[in-house]
Amino acid sequence: MNGQGIRGAIAQGMSARRPDLSPPTYLYSAVPNQLASAEAATVYAWTCPTSGWWRFVAWGPGGSNSNGSGGGAGALVVADRPLSQGQSVQIAVGEGGRGTAPIPSTTVTFPWAETLTAGAGACGTTPGLAGGVAICNPNIGDIGLNGSTGSLSSTGGGVAAPSYGTYFGGGAGAYGTLRGATPGAGAPGASTGSYVGGQGLVLVHQVRLHN
Repeated sequence: MNGQGIRGAIAQGMSARRPDLSPPTYLYSAVPNQLASAEAATVYAWTCPTSGWWRFVAWGPGGSNSNGSGGGAGALVVADRPLSQGQSVQIAVGEGGRGTAPIPSTTVTFPWAETLTAGAGACGTTPGLAGGVAICNPNIGDIGLNGSTGSLSSTGGGVAAPSYGTYFGGGAGAYGTLRGATPGAGAPGASTGSYVGGQGLVLVHQVRLHN
């Protein structure tokens, strides 16, 4: 689904709340750990500055594939939650794949111990690697989109992650191409000599002032 489709689904699913997409907006991305033998999540503590409804948009990181076809793309989760000023939300943003080892998902954990998960795309060497899995609560209006499966072709390249407005999550990496290796840029690119998956990303913005 493209960015317009995502926005339409979000508007339909959350129209009763009449979201105000104006600032403040907070962005959290993964910090690449180049010295580690395996990718890790970057952990943040976000403190609610103003009581009200806040929207959390989370992308899982993109997987990688070192054998020509694409890794799996990261999942997307969109959820609105009421928070009081001073409450803390734990955010862990997954780092994109650089090899065949599994990579951590992106998670958002609220003070009442509820966790949203935007799953990481799979890494490996075979075609058709799985996209990340979205875990949220659609019964209260959350939207979760699983990441796309990696290309079945040895020359198919990586796939882009779903978008939210002008923001993108971690696209999948494929050998010979660079897919969203910088935070927030999940669309396919054209650089050569890399199969790095795109980084995860979390966007937080207020949608209503009062609970």
